[in-house]
Parts: sequence; C-alpha cells; structure tokens
Amino acid sequence: IQKVLEKMQKQAETENKPKPDKLVLTPESQQLSNSFASNKSKLPWPVVKGIVSEHFGIHPHPLMANIDVNNNGIDITTSTGSLARAVFDGEVKAVVNMPGTGKFILVRHGEFLTIYSNLKDVYVKVGDKVKTKQNIGSIISDDEDSKTVLHFELWKGQIKLDPENWLFKNN
Repeated sequence: IQKVLEKMQKQAETENKPKPDKLVLTPESQQLSNSFASNKSKLPWPVVKGIVSEHFGIHPHPLMANIDVNNNGIDITTSTGSLARAVFDGEVKAVVNMPGTGKFILVRHGEFLTIYSNLKDVYVKVGDKVKTKQNIGSIISDDEDSKTVLHFELWKGQIKLDPENWLFKNN
C-alpha cells in the first residue's frame, strides 16, 4: 500500500503537480474532504455486518507472547460471501493485485484515502466514481480457518488514522 502511495506521489511530481502530503485541492475535492471530515464517527462500516478482530496501531499479538503487531488499519471479521463497500463517495485511484493476499482498492475522498484489502473479486476500476455503501468487491474467505476478514485503512494524506474513530458506533 505504501508503494502505491509513493507511486502516486512520484506520478504527481512528474506531472508537476503538488505532492500528496501537500495536496492542493480543487474546490470540488475540498468540499468532499470537508464533508468526509464532518462525518467522523458517522461513516458506515465497509461491510454490512462484522466485528473488529484486529485493532489499529501497535499492540500485543493475541496468541504469541512478547510479539507486537503493528496494524495500519483494522481487520473486520465478517461472514462468508460478504462484500466490501465504500464508506463514502469518492474516486477509485488504485486497484492492485497483491500476491498471497488478494487484491486491494484505494479510494480517494478529497484529501482522505480509504483502503480495502483481502479482496477476491473487484467490481470497480481506476477512475470509477463510487457512492457511499456501494459494493466494490468480494472478500476472500479462508477455507482452512473459516474466516472472512476485510482489512480496512483510512489515511489523511500520508497520515494513518484509526478507522474505528471514524466508523459509526452502534451502542
């Protein structure tokens, strides 16, 4: 994912555009960013139903003592056959096949980026405009452990954010 972001930055530099961490937004993109930001803790989940099985940041590994996990996003365990869906209106900026871990989709929402990975099939392509709650891909189901897990990340420019702070809380 980091390589895709670096590639986007290099592409912007060669096109003599501003770097992604110093993004100059069009009025439309700025409005989208503001709208996204105003929806903190109100965004729909990237799956219809599921639970957070791996939290954001550095924390102890659940099974291995003295091992820490650094998660750039969250992992959401859901049911077999579940679909990933966009959490907000935006534009697909990358669809990448990552050997061994399926595909991932990067969607831009002004200065915010959302990343959906561990996908089997992808229903969108680069340049597509997506709408909130639109299905964008099917999540890989691991037959060995009968788990279906979506990895979801949220960035503001080059800064990783905790997606749990942005998703709607059902309490």
